[in-house]
Amino acid sequence: MKSPMNARQLLLVLIVGIIGVCGIQSAGAAEFVPGKTYDKTNVHEIRDMLMQSIFLWVTEDQYAVKTATIDGYGQNSKFLELSKQNEGVYGFNKNGNLIVKATGKAPTYIEGLPFPAIDTSDPRAGYQIVENYFASKMWHEGTNGYGGRVLWIGRNKVERKVFTSQVVLPFLNRRRGELSNPNGYRQLDMSYVTSPMEVKGTTQMSYVFLDDREDSAFAFVPAIRRVRRVSAATRSDPFLGSDATVDDTTGFQGKVSSMDWKLIGETTILAPFSTAKTVTLPINPDGSYTKVYDTPVKYGFEDESWQGPAYSPISVIWVPRQAYIVEAVPKDPYYNYSKQIVYFDKKTSQMLEKEMYNRAGEFWKTLLLVKKKTVLSNGEIVLAGSDVEFYMDWKAKHATAGILESVQGQITIDGNIPINRINAKFFTEANLKQITK
Repeated sequence: MKSPMNARQLLLVLIVGIIGVCGIQSAGAAEFVPGKTYDKTNVHEIRDMLMQSIFLWVTEDQYAVKTATIDGYGQNSKFLELSKQNEGVYGFNKNGNLIVKATGKAPTYIEGLPFPAIDTSDPRAGYQIVENYFASKMWHEGTNGYGGRVLWIGRNKVERKVFTSQVVLPFLNRRRGELSNPNGYRQLDMSYVTSPMEVKGTTQMSYVFLDDREDSAFAFVPAIRRVRRVSAATRSDPFLGSDATVDDTTGFQGKVSSMDWKLIGETTILAPFSTAKTVTLPINPDGSYTKVYDTPVKYGFEDESWQGPAYSPISVIWVPRQAYIVEAVPKDPYYNYSKQIVYFDKKTSQMLEKEMYNRAGEFWKTLLLVKKKTVLSNGEIVLAGSDVEFYMDWKAKHATAGILESVQGQITIDGNIPINRINAKFFTEANLKQITK
């Protein structure tokens, strides 16, 4: 039999209990400090706020995490108000495609978030989060164009550079109202290369459907001067030999039902931003807005004093965001990723960053979506996409940076474009051949 505790032992137990209940930190503990820079000497203080890949970047490659906060970075109030009408309206069929619960059919048009309140206990919570991501993205950006430089960057230098552009026409989630849609499209998109000459005219086009039909994909290769239909499975192949795939564009541009999406956690994550300033986007007479790229990210190869890898985005600032962690597992056994771990912003529904694993289940790549706070010239919040899409192959120690900017040969960099400027007639095989001539 144990002897009873004496007064001193009892006092010690009480003190330990009080420390545990009150959360008093030990002398060696530290908290995140906005504005502080974290390097290999102190990065352990924010280990739980970094993806594993960024932590390794700091500890192995001399990278420093410069932090900040951004006030008022959230969702548009009009969009949130529209979302309220959708509570309990939508669900998913057995294949993971969005349906109207009352009819069991795919919706043709949605205003606001289809799932204004995420039920984290629902087995389909991951799907809900992804559908909210698409709804928010398409409402804010609408029919839009973007593009810029794509850099292949090795550890020591820039290896290759191409200029690309893309145009997207959404049907399901639109700020400008419902479109006639007899073919049941969810989205049409076309991407094309404008230079250099040896790859100029390389073009891809996709038809993404609302229902269970497989997406249609087409490619035009200048060398053979023919449009060919390609399998949607090729969407996980490298784009022009880069570290990015077609599905990786803007975070994820594939069919939602092509993956199993599972909510696996919630966290505070440090997300990359190009600036802590608010950038104003001008509204055009037709109601569209023009994207402004005046806060370029600086890379290691642009700084002679930098001793780390050339691909390091050294001017990026890291901002704490509340996020959902979602695991995406492809249904196609030949897909080039075995899984992806994706971080979605709770307030804005934006994708912030993700980590990709190869078919063997090994950690392989990181995608950073470098953002900034943008408002329209009337003061209204608009989530106008990313400034940089940064893809890092950790096995090859190689990166691809998609730097969004205005370049020669682009059709447009506007968002929320009216239908008289870009419509379904743009996305044809004939135009696929003509677009970059």
